[in-house]
Amino acid sequence: MEIKITLAVIIWDNNMKKFYIITTAIFLILCSAELYSKAPLKKYPVTESKGQSTQRIIPTFDSRENTLSPIQCINSNDGKNLHNETKDSVSCTWPRGSVNSYVYGAGVWFGAKKTYNGTDYQLGEYMYNPSDGMTNMVPGIIKDGDYMLRTIKEKKPYQVYLSTEVLPTGLPVDDNELDFNWALWKPSGASGSRFGTYESDIKSRNTTKYPKGPVFISNEDIFAVYKDTDSLRFNGRQDSLLAMGWPLRMQWEERMYTFTDSVYKNMMIILFYGINTTTNTYKDCYLGYCADTDLKVIKGDTLSVKNDNVRFYNAEDSLNLAVAWTDYNGGEKDFAYLGISLLMTPAIDSKSNVRKDRELFFPEDQVPLSNAKFFALGEDDKFIKDIYGSLSQTVIEPKRGPDDIRLLLSAGPFNLAAGDTAKFAVMINFGKPVGAQCDGTDADMKNLIAEVKKGRKLFYEQKLKTDVETETATDKTLKVYPNPANDFIDLNIEKSDKCIIEIYNSMGVHVLSSTNQKRIAIGTLSSGIYYLRASLNDEYINTSFTIVR
Repeated sequence: MEIKITLAVIIWDNNMKKFYIITTAIFLILCSAELYSKAPLKKYPVTESKGQSTQRIIPTFDSRENTLSPIQCINSNDGKNLHNETKDSVSCTWPRGSVNSYVYGAGVWFGAKKTYNGTDYQLGEYMYNPSDGMTNMVPGIIKDGDYMLRTIKEKKPYQVYLSTEVLPTGLPVDDNELDFNWALWKPSGASGSRFGTYESDIKSRNTTKYPKGPVFISNEDIFAVYKDTDSLRFNGRQDSLLAMGWPLRMQWEERMYTFTDSVYKNMMIILFYGINTTTNTYKDCYLGYCADTDLKVIKGDTLSVKNDNVRFYNAEDSLNLAVAWTDYNGGEKDFAYLGISLLMTPAIDSKSNVRKDRELFFPEDQVPLSNAKFFALGEDDKFIKDIYGSLSQTVIEPKRGPDDIRLLLSAGPFNLAAGDTAKFAVMINFGKPVGAQCDGTDADMKNLIAEVKKGRKLFYEQKLKTDVETETATDKTLKVYPNPANDFIDLNIEKSDKCIIEIYNSMGVHVLSSTNQKRIAIGTLSSGIYYLRASLNDEYINTSFTIVR
């Protein structure tokens, strides 16, 4: 408690030099106590009483585990992907529940040229540093101020959101830890309707402002927002960076899409919006994705982190794909290929400015892959010290390993004007080898390549229109009738179907449950609109019906 009080006094000290020196020391203490949630990353890792509900205590840096996809992973509200602060724990395992881990951590890297006081500087920032697991980001949006948000009221709106914790209306599920509605909504116009508009005002997250409702893409969407404006996240380089015109004042929205159906369950798509909130135009920008690929058994032989291989899949370089696999001499069994690819890069016009006339652009409109680099443990610092140079070099390395390998895929250049948004998507895929064990050949990667192509088809041809929207998650669409209803509703399920039903009222309160029942009695419920969430043969479907009396 004393630490928290002291910190509050320091935050409001107007002497900036004093702020930097004192806060750094206290920040290090808090990292081990309150900032990171060290409890097991389950749905409710830490709880507190709130009325009759159980609520999760939100740490400043919030890390959440997804709940449905066979790709079991951790995501954070400070830009780090697939990274668990607790060692020898789940960061990114496949399939769910196994001990086969594939990634230790990952995140976006961004570089830009900025003119400051008449001088051009090459600046860079990262969401994940493979050397120390740190990030330059802090949770929140820039209009709330430059520094880290500490109070419960400040930080709760910027937790990691899971769509499985809200109803189709965007309201929280009963007994859920959310205090407010889903963050992404369909605007009235066409712009932003596919991936949704982020609503930062929690009081405006409703159908009054957004009559078309919230946006859901996959079986479980995950959302976070963060920024680059807290100098304490730049590892003691504050003074030199400020002299070069830092911060870039980039705000980042992250949308992660995960799936459970048989077609897309072995892939995950992460969509990033990088927003230039300044009045400056950033020239010759580059975006990249860096991942520390650790294909190992959790709590297994330490050799297993040093026998990984990574190569660029040059048989079809338009896939922008890097592939990782293990040599199996560290106790690994039943490992698959891991594919990480740049699914979408910023689209530009003839002057290299980011385009904003459409929401989704095809590959021919986008900036090309600039490099694919693979580097080993111990080489991190030279890449981190010159992020812009690391992103902008034109190098496609064929292969690296076996070793403890990191990969960096980047694309550019492009210009990012004041107020513009750079859109960038990464896809992660898993595919079993054709042979008994991965050997790194094109022929043995056939299953992985098929998964990658399915993901690209979903993204570009189907425009991420998934079962969540079309309600065809299974071979048979779940139908509720009659609608409107009075005393009962019927479901078109068979005796062989495994069907679990949860029903919620318009306020998001759970009112009824049913398991494997074709007819559900609703005579005790009052008139109104109800929302039905179904798990049908392990596929998830949302629908609604009305009761009229």
